[in-house]
Amino acid sequence: MSLLHTLSHGKKYKEEETRDLAIRDLEFLLYIIKNLALLSAPILTQGFRKLQAILGIPELTAIDTAHNLDFEKVKTALSLKKFSVQLAPEILYQRKETEKLKKYQKNLKEYSSYFFCERFL
Repeated sequence: MSLLHTLSHGKKYKEEETRDLAIRDLEFLLYIIKNLALLSAPILTQGFRKLQAILGIPELTAIDTAHNLDFEKVKTALSLKKFSVQLAPEILYQRKETEKLKKYQKNLKEYSSYFFCERFL
């Protein structure tokens, strides 16, 4: 098991001997998030706009998916290995629970407990 699994990122960052490792982990995660955002930009246009605002990377915010995807700007953003971010976290997609979903979840609990009791009693 690696150190990544044994310590949380916050704890790794607070402890002096593991701070560099925590920073490298976070840099890698941000790199992956940036690339996944770019690859999903043509499909998830609203989510991409929110990620642009959250990350605040100038090369990423220069890309406009609403009209036409400029491949040179995408290529420039994809080639970034090191970049600074101005994180402004927010919820990308709000979870919406409808009455129908709540009713379904309630029924599922009732039926699953019924089948469990019938099978094992």
